[in-house]
Amino acid sequence: MTASPRSRVSKYGQKPKSSREIIKAVPSVPSPRKAWDDPTDWENVTSHEGDAHYNYSTFKTILKEQGIDLSKDKRVLEIGSGNAMLLDVLKAEGINTVGVDVNPRGNKESPQAIARIEQLPFANETFDVILSVAVFDDRYYDQEHNLMIQEIARVLKHGGIYMGTLEPGRIKALPIRGFNLVKPSKSDNMLYGFTVIYKKS
Repeated sequence: MTASPRSRVSKYGQKPKSSREIIKAVPSVPSPRKAWDDPTDWENVTSHEGDAHYNYSTFKTILKEQGIDLSKDKRVLEIGSGNAMLLDVLKAEGINTVGVDVNPRGNKESPQAIARIEQLPFANETFDVILSVAVFDDRYYDQEHNLMIQEIARVLKHGGIYMGTLEPGRIKALPIRGFNLVKPSKSDNMLYGFTVIYKKS
């Protein structure tokens, strides 16, 4: 059985929807990029190396404003790493990082675990930073957002940050005590308006 990428698979043992079924079931959704209107292309939101470098720069700037400097002594997890574009940029920058996806599509050198976000295969408080790009999307995929947020909070260290780009308005999860949504500082970077930041106290 072919699994849908990231955590975005049909719920626990059920057969995932095919791309054709998804397209029939979901109306066209306006999007800033034409490719995103096709759910078969949604898996490759970061489709170019330039996109990956831009996302990395954005993450680095926002994290620094939150008091976290991306460096070799920080452990970083990218959830929904998929084609490993961002993951490879992080590795090239010397950052200790690993990705997780139910359908990794990077090269063999890209460190990716095969799992979904609802069941992350890592110990409690493993990572200083967790990053994602558009992994919360129940328009096209069956997801358990409560479990996804619980798992993100579980594997994040105290004082750590989860930051997701293209996630605002998509996360439909109950609040978790000690895992709080924070507001980023002002910046000229346009992705601030499309970014959510959680901090674990």
